[in-house]
Amino acid sequence: MPKLKRTDAQKEDGKLLGAILYLLEMEGISKSELFNRAGFKQTTPFRRWNHPDDFTLGELRRIARILRTSVEALVSGKVDSAHDKAS
Repeated sequence: MPKLKRTDAQKEDGKLLGAILYLLEMEGISKSELFNRAGFKQTTPFRRWNHPDDFTLGELRRIARILRTSVEALVSGKVDSAHDKAS
């Protein structure tokens, strides 16, 4: 059976989630703590994590503020330099 190629959307989702996980580790914050501090309702985090393209701009802004980075850095997956500048 041939390997399935990841779509561009899947690659972008991976960058976003990878950036969030990396910054959670750097900040010492759990996913549940992040979502609580960002004001997510109880079922929303699971849905967003499984369907990252459903994040709203406002949600990404709140996450970026908590993780001390920019929305642009989260979406691009280039969080190293953006996080250092925000610290």
